[in-house]
Amino acid sequence: MTSVMRQIQAWGTSQSQHTVRSALAFVPILIFIGLVGVGTTVILLQLLRLMPERGTFTLQTFFGATTLFSAMMVSVLVAAHLWARWLGYNGLGFIGLNSRFGSGVLGLILGVGAQTVSFGMLSALGWLQLQGVNFSGQAIINVALLTLSSLNAAVVEEAVFRGVLYSVFRPRWGWWRTALITAIVFALPHFLTNTYTSFFSAGLGLLIGGVLFAWAREIGKSLWLPMGIHFGWNAAIGWLNLAAGDTPHLLITKLNGPAWAVGNWVLNDWALLVILALSLLAVTFKARGAG
Repeated sequence: MTSVMRQIQAWGTSQSQHTVRSALAFVPILIFIGLVGVGTTVILLQLLRLMPERGTFTLQTFFGATTLFSAMMVSVLVAAHLWARWLGYNGLGFIGLNSRFGSGVLGLILGVGAQTVSFGMLSALGWLQLQGVNFSGQAIINVALLTLSSLNAAVVEEAVFRGVLYSVFRPRWGWWRTALITAIVFALPHFLTNTYTSFFSAGLGLLIGGVLFAWAREIGKSLWLPMGIHFGWNAAIGWLNLAAGDTPHLLITKLNGPAWAVGNWVLNDWALLVILALSLLAVTFKARGAG
């Protein structure tokens, strides 16, 4: 009996190591494709003097950003396709980019709807004031840039975290462990590159958000649902100017709430997490009822 248990344990360890190696194999492929795709694009934009600059809102900046973001998204998707084919799977279908693309529209509605409700909650509490509208050329270009940036973040991050990592870990480690691992890997770079008020108020919120995206990946049976939610979530922040930023926006807003509540979108993040959780719960019950 002991011998059998040891063999099972050795097999499990070997399988786990193989799973990790399969995931890590994506890294050099991504780096190579990224250097070729994004690197070449950056060089061309520099030569043509179209490289976007932070704080400038011109058509030239918009064109440069569109080109750069497109190169980033294409590079990640090409790398994911080559990686999946190298493992013997059917390319992008393996990471969840299948024919269920209609769920991406549902995800977009959930993401934007959650932000809209959050906007109403903050306004009702008196912590967010709508001071006017701005339809200047700079505001329109800035919102267009924020939309492009949101699309880029949704495609790139979901393809990596809920696409590549989720697809390779889920069969071996189950949903809970896979959701937690991908959420940690997803939250860490966000937490390290932003100044948050508190780890427990915002950093933990990112972890929960990562788990919810994994939940959307699970119940949607594709990558389109979390990708749509992610895109709608991020884009609506710019559309509604929930951060009350200084750059030109279509809506002119001002945050008046206490720092612990509205600083660094803390309340906004938590409100979204609750709303998205309820929305995904409703979708889960609907999917079970249809099945």
